[in-house]
Formats: sequence, C-alpha cells, structure tokens
Amino acid sequence: PKTPSGKIDRRHLPMPGASRTASFVPPRDVVELKLAELWQEVLGLTAVGIHDNFFSVGGHSLLAVRLVSRMQSLFGQTVPVAALFQNSTIAQLAALLRSEGGFSALSPLVKLREQGNKPPLFLVHPGGGNVLPYVELAQHLDGERPLIGFQSLGLTAHNQIQHTIEEMATTYVDALKAVQPHGPYTLGGWSMGGTVALEMAQQLQAGGEEVSRLILIDTDAPLTAEEEAAFDPLTFQISFARDMGITPEELRELNLAEMDEAERLTAVLHYAIAVERLPADLTLETVRHLYHVFETNYRAMVAYTPERPYTGNVTLLKAEDEPRPDHDSTFNWQPWVTGQLDVHTVPGNHFTLVRAPHLTTLAAQINAALTDVKEAVR
Repeated sequence: PKTPSGKIDRRHLPMPGASRTASFVPPRDVVELKLAELWQEVLGLTAVGIHDNFFSVGGHSLLAVRLVSRMQSLFGQTVPVAALFQNSTIAQLAALLRSEGGFSALSPLVKLREQGNKPPLFLVHPGGGNVLPYVELAQHLDGERPLIGFQSLGLTAHNQIQHTIEEMATTYVDALKAVQPHGPYTLGGWSMGGTVALEMAQQLQAGGEEVSRLILIDTDAPLTAEEEAAFDPLTFQISFARDMGITPEELRELNLAEMDEAERLTAVLHYAIAVERLPADLTLETVRHLYHVFETNYRAMVAYTPERPYTGNVTLLKAEDEPRPDHDSTFNWQPWVTGQLDVHTVPGNHFTLVRAPHLTTLAAQINAALTDVKEAVR
C-alpha cells in the first residue's frame, strides 16, 4: 500500500500469523490494565482483551514501533519491536514485564510464520537489528514454508550488543538448533544479514551439518582494506537515515555533512517524524540506541573476513539500481564461493528492493531458489 504521494504506507502494512480470540478477557492486574489502556490509545480502540493478538486488532509496523516506544516510557524497560512477534498479546507482554529478566531474556529467534510443511527459511536481520523488513516480504513468500527470523540481542539491552559477525553467528546457530537440531538448513539475509548468514553456514558446515542454500539479498562481498578504511561516522549515519526511509534527495536537503554526530541524529529523527516515517512520540534516546545497534552491526560487517571460501550453494540477489562500477559479474563474490553461485538482479536499490512494489520480484526469486532444497533430517 502507498500514500497519495507514492510512498509506502507503513500504517497499512499487515503482519503475518494474526488471529483474534473469540472471547473477551479483561485485565486481571495493574500491569495488564496499563497495557490495555496503552493498546486502546495506540490502536484507537474502546476495549481490548488480554488474549487479543496485537496484529489482528489493527496493529501494523508503524504502530508496533509506536507501542514499544510508549511501553518503554511507561514501564522503564527497553522493549524490542520484535518482542511483539513472540509476545503479541497483553497477557504475554505482562508476564514478561513481571518477570525478573524481563525483555532481556528474549531469544534472538523470531517466528514470523510457523505454519507450513516445507523446510523453514531462516532470515537474519539487517543492520538495524530487527526483523521488520521481512514482514511484508513474508506475505509474498511460499505460504507452505515456515519463516523464522533472527533479531539482534542489542535491541534489548546495551550490554548484550555483540561486536563481531562470528559472535552473532554462534548465538544464532545455537538458537537455530533449538528449533531444527539438524540440517539440511536454508539460510539467508538482506544486507548485513547475509554476512551473518554466511558465517552461520560456515559454522554449521564445520560442525558436520548440511546447508542446502544460502540466499544473499544485496549483501556486499567482504571488503578490501581500502574499502574498509572508507567507512566513517558520516557514512554510517547516512546509511542509518536511508534505513529509516529517508531518500537521497531528502538527505541532500538535510545536509548532514555540515553537522556533528549528535546534530545528525536529531535532524534525522525530526525529519523522519515530520514526513511520518517514524512515530511522533519516538524519543531521541530510543533513536540513539537504535543507531548504536546499527553502527555496531555495520562495523562488524565491514571488519568481517571469512576464514575460508564457502563451499555450499549460494543465490545472490543484487539490486539493479545500485551503481557498482568496480564490481565483476558476481559482484566480487566469486573468490569467496567455491560452490554453485547463482547471481540475479532484482528491481530497486539497496533499500527499496525489500519494499513494494519491488518485493514481489524479490520474493519470486527467493521462492525459485528454494524449489529444490532438501527436507531436514528428523
């Protein structure tokens, strides 16, 4: 869906797997009552039951961000957006708020779609750390295939931020094996998520497991020392702004290069709120935390060099609107893959290929790449 100006209307993006309970159950304590009042405010409802699913009573991507922002202000806890995928009712959220570990105990694994008889597809978060970019894409992927995402632990608390791709991959492999103990596995990720998925595949292979297919969605090949040296705080902050939906034309108007780091984040927040890319009550503190996760993740990606070339099968899906004058036909991936490497271009640039209208082509390419994957060992 789009706004009259032609931009994606995030207010009307659906979420997968939603269902509403048949019977209304009112709040049972103060925590549930506060949450119910908050849901009613955010969703514009007069009543909500503690077992109603957030996404079945009007919740969507932008409202999810607004809700967790309000929850953080109300309860004083850092709440990752992905928590709503794992705990999408008031009763579930209240139980987490009451528990000693709270949201810090959340698993990195997020079940975006549980139903389906085919082998699951595991998708790793991009630099922002959350799985929201895969929500709309999920609507166009094979409905018979479960879809499981991995969110950054850093979204929950600063002290859980992981600083290397290897650390993240090890954590996610442990979570993956809790769901599917043995391969063959199918892994993928957009942008930096593909880098983590590659390292996960390497670790799984080293442990004797089979990876049927690795899908890299506009993921850059490991950088040279010269390319790594070109990254600076301004580069990261421009990428962060693009990740928030701000276009190159809008960035030129903001002129971030003339500001210091703190001023840039404030300018990005105010502009994103003004053009309704972010909810109006999102705080600068929250944006600073999100940027810290983003920058840490991208610094890990820039610094990562695989120990060895990957021997498995890879599908590389590259955005056709991204200028890459110095890249070969494999976008410099050939030295890093000794197995089968299939390369396809998809419409859009690095940030728009996962959004409407381009995501239908992206989903079709992913579905095609998964037609021959093997069943997992039971």
